[in-house]
Amino acid sequence: HEFITPEDLDSAFSNETLDDLERLGALMDAAVETLTDCMGPSSDNSGSGWEDLDVITFEGWVRANTVNEETREIMRCMCRGMIAQEPSQVSFLSTVKSMKGCWSGGDDDQYRFIGGTQAPLLRLQERMSTTIPITLNSPVRTIEYDTSTDTSTDGSGQYVVTSEGIVARAKYMIVTGSPAAVSTIEFSPPMDAPSTQLLQRMPMGTSMKYMLVYDEGPWWRDGQNKVPLTGAIMSTKMPGVAQNEDAVGPLTCMDHGVYSDNVGVLMCWIEGEVNNQFYATLDTDAQKEYILNYVSESFDDPRVTNPGPSQVIEHNWADQPYIKGAYTGFFSPGAQSSPASWNAYLGGDGGLGEKAPALPDLFVAGADWWPGFGNGYIEGAVRHGEAVAQEIIERATSSKV
Repeated sequence: HEFITPEDLDSAFSNETLDDLERLGALMDAAVETLTDCMGPSSDNSGSGWEDLDVITFEGWVRANTVNEETREIMRCMCRGMIAQEPSQVSFLSTVKSMKGCWSGGDDDQYRFIGGTQAPLLRLQERMSTTIPITLNSPVRTIEYDTSTDTSTDGSGQYVVTSEGIVARAKYMIVTGSPAAVSTIEFSPPMDAPSTQLLQRMPMGTSMKYMLVYDEGPWWRDGQNKVPLTGAIMSTKMPGVAQNEDAVGPLTCMDHGVYSDNVGVLMCWIEGEVNNQFYATLDTDAQKEYILNYVSESFDDPRVTNPGPSQVIEHNWADQPYIKGAYTGFFSPGAQSSPASWNAYLGGDGGLGEKAPALPDLFVAGADWWPGFGNGYIEGAVRHGEAVAQEIIERATSSKV
């Protein structure tokens, strides 16, 4: 089904599904209104709306308010696209916070970096490599707050970081790993109990990019077959199978061409349980066939396979040893509405992630750790990094006065 307008998209669904979606929209608006504070539950969990929204999963809420399986699959696809996980695992509160604008502004993924999102880091390395040593491929194993070797002027202690054959010392510490990576670091003294428990309630999603590279360029845009296409493919079920009968599940694809050359790149997101099943049930050749069949059925154009892609590139976040899942994590039900857990997440006033008093001047920061707008995405990582850097500058400046 090709669509250009919202009305075109509506015509692909049954009246029962459209009625379900309209009802869900109204109920979601009502749930958003019950959330009065984006930054945390009240100390006794009264009045902020967090507890009622945090005791159920998004899937549980959807099932309680729908009658149609297609509607439920649409919501599952939405959740996979937002959080890279199944709604059966995700707190409904997280979804409501995104819909309210606590974390998301809506079209957060419409912008791209020229040079890729690694470009700012590469530029930073170019500017700082002669003044600040940057060590790669040296995973941090231990972080120790050591007062016995203190050389600071105010006697507040010093951090000793041990990685692969490297020992570094610092007065201030910023830890930017995913929750899965932070949980592998040995802290001395240990993080407090709420922080340790929180790490067990912030799993990573699971996500992969599967890319088809066409040397002849983005042929789907030329309109030779029917009409020019953007390359976007969305589905609630795979073509040719009944709802829930496919062993893997529906995918979403988009044009992922780069600015630096003229090749065409189609990239398919494979997320949540779909990603798990993709690897569990298909070998490498079957995976490629599965994707090509899906794109062929969607575009109805022989150029999908003739001459076909010159390269197939996979990037599975779940295989990355220091990510272990996806580009974002999520909260299990109950984690956010616990005042102790949420205070551990915030790390003091301002939500900077400081692990005081046990680990003063140590900040856990990044996309997954930023409590405000941009949580889970690069926007949150940048905002959190800037806020922590400014705080450290102010502390370092005041200690010298």
